[in-house]
Amino acid sequence: MHEGFWTFCMDSSGDWHADGSGEWVQGRCRFSWVLRHVSSYAELMGSSGRCVLMVAKAKLLERGRFERLLWIQYTEALVNGHVYTPAPTADNPNPWPWVGIDRYPNTTGREDHLPYVFLPEEQRLVDRGYAYGGRIQSLYDPGDSDTVCVDWASSGIPNWSHHSALMLIGRDSSGKEWSLGTLAWRWSIDAEQQFTFGARIATPADLAAWTQCMSTNCPQYMADTFRGPWPTE
Repeated sequence: MHEGFWTFCMDSSGDWHADGSGEWVQGRCRFSWVLRHVSSYAELMGSSGRCVLMVAKAKLLERGRFERLLWIQYTEALVNGHVYTPAPTADNPNPWPWVGIDRYPNTTGREDHLPYVFLPEEQRLVDRGYAYGGRIQSLYDPGDSDTVCVDWASSGIPNWSHHSALMLIGRDSSGKEWSLGTLAWRWSIDAEQQFTFGARIATPADLAAWTQCMSTNCPQYMADTFRGPWPTE
């Protein structure tokens, strides 16, 4: 049985909202998020079941201090409170449990070992509105943001829940990378097929789960590249 790093399975109580905005690093970074029920657009991604689209945007007041902006996301997918592992198939006889660093297209679709949701070239396309090869171009607008992260998620399994901690990363001219802020977001389908979703500014427990996962799965990155929160002084 695989378990995640959120020991309390990311309690669904508290202030979760389908959209919101705020500021990170003492006002130097403005951010916003929107979660949408997009099941009626499932054909765009070849999905089935319930579908949700998460779009997070950020605008930096000091954009020039960073050579690039990327995102790193830790995700757990749970069924009946336990980490979900797909059933084996002929094409995938040894499926991975759905817990860990969330990368597009996925762990088996990328040969690199970098932790970013999208690699730099793909991230530039996402930032311009062309996520997933432009398939969902009609569903989000990057506006004047400096960077955007999108995540399309779907499932038709009852008692399903999906929990993510999404961190914005800035890379400086020395090659070191800094945390600029973190969102937590979730969606779930209960036994009666009730569908709920929302996001919030990450709590200390969310950040601890992200850090523990990264330390376990990407120790060299955490030791050599990641430098923690961007200093505000």
